[in-house]
Amino acid sequence: MTEYTTSKSKEKGNKNPRELVLEMLIKIFEEGQYCHTVIRQTLSEYSELGKRDRAFVTRLCRGTVERCLTLDFEIEKYASLKIKNHRLFVMKQLIL
Repeated sequence: MTEYTTSKSKEKGNKNPRELVLEMLIKIFEEGQYCHTVIRQTLSEYSELGKRDRAFVTRLCRGTVERCLTLDFEIEKYASLKIKNHRLFVMKQLIL
């Protein structure tokens, strides 16, 4: 698997864009924060991210939130457990 992170994005906390998105999704789904505010806060906090990484983080976060119900439905068709109880665990595994 090719990693598209830049050396700049590794500096702050040694996090890659997928880890940032997971943290963002936890804030959105568990803490009830709004998607656009979480994206704005994260991108301003990690201003050293390259243009490509910023676009990737934004699109992955928004796309996951937009397609959450569809993703849950599709995963539940093939999974032996219910997604509702394990949503963040499943997201973590699929995103990272």
